[in-house]
Amino acid sequence: MARAFTNSILSFLSTAVFFATFLLAGDVLTAAIMATFTAIVQFFIRRSQHRSAALLLASLAIVFALTGLSLKGEEAFAATLSQTGGHVTQCGCRLAPHAAEANLSAAPLL
Repeated sequence: MARAFTNSILSFLSTAVFFATFLLAGDVLTAAIMATFTAIVQFFIRRSQHRSAALLLASLAIVFALTGLSLKGEEAFAATLSQTGGHVTQCGCRLAPHAAEANLSAAPLL
């Protein structure tokens, strides 16, 4: 049981490398490149040992999905800023319409 758990953890090493690199470098592409390189090396090691690489491929799919979502989110945010002239228009700090009409203010928390 412990061996299976260790193999599962090692299979998701590329995802751990992705998160660690992202925390250290702060760049999604650098993190994705490092995780992909880690997965490629692990894949060849696993194949040379005649072991299954299914979880390894699942880990790589997670890395690619997170990278794609992060890059798509950056594009959408940049497009929003360029359309509004650099100002964010959807601010969550405004009063709700019904509170603004009744001249209500937020009460202090404590």
